[in-house]
Amino acid sequence: MQDPLGLSIAGERLRFFSSQRLLASDLENLEAGGRELRWLHNRSLHQPGVASGFAVTGEKGAREVTVGPGYAIDAFGREIVLTETRTIAVPPVAAGADGKAATFDLAAAYPGDDLDTTETRRSFCGGPEAVRQREVPSLRWVDVLRPSDMLRELLSAQRIALGRVEVLNCKLASRISLERRREAKPSAYPFIAAGSTGVEAWRYPAAPTAFGIELTAEVDAGAAGFRGTPHYLVSVVGDRRIEIDGASFLLDGFPSVSKANATGFTLSVLLPAMLIAASGTGAAAVLERIRGRLPWRIEWVGVEN
Repeated sequence: MQDPLGLSIAGERLRFFSSQRLLASDLENLEAGGRELRWLHNRSLHQPGVASGFAVTGEKGAREVTVGPGYAIDAFGREIVLTETRTIAVPPVAAGADGKAATFDLAAAYPGDDLDTTETRRSFCGGPEAVRQREVPSLRWVDVLRPSDMLRELLSAQRIALGRVEVLNCKLASRISLERRREAKPSAYPFIAAGSTGVEAWRYPAAPTAFGIELTAEVDAGAAGFRGTPHYLVSVVGDRRIEIDGASFLLDGFPSVSKANATGFTLSVLLPAMLIAASGTGAAAVLERIRGRLPWRIEWVGVEN
């Protein structure tokens, strides 16, 4: 799309004199010049994105999402203004190309020249002419996996991302995500939240492997309210000493975080076979000794920029 900011009008100063006959073009150029300067200000001093409002809600299983009133700025500095709540139907698709949920971004764009007329007046030379038109932003779903002009406009901020959905069988496969939402006002400080789990969070394998015993836990961070995927710092807290047949030895492992997102992560802890062998007890016996009784809890801190 060509940059609409040519500044051909804003570079001129309009002057008027007493008894001057004014044409419609004179007044339109006066308004257009101020608009171009305002767009130049926006694109020079502000970044594109949602500045206020545009709250988007949609729960799992819904067939539509709700968009609240809001104000945003696109890459050209143009204002995208929604003055009333809108309801948008979920894309009518059964699934993606791989048979799994299809992913779409809801994007808002500055309206084109084809606007709805809200008031007309009769002219001296003929029929009624439009004197007021309503600027309603375009709200469209963009398939994020299929190359298109709309996707290129979304990536270049000519369209502003409001939220992301996963669609399966024409319904939301999960709650609408704000992780990819573009904000015009980034937070001045990182958002930090913390939490912990009980010892019952651990999931034990059916049997050890050649590498040792791998424990896993699904950690829920949904209550923190992260909007994007934070950087998780994780600590496994608890006594590392266990006793088997009256003998006490040290048991520890290597933790790793995977499948991290805004609502949680998966923690894996590998208890290495070499450490288990040092106890003189087989890995299967150690697994049965700790199964359901491992006194470790998980403490985590999430930092979102």
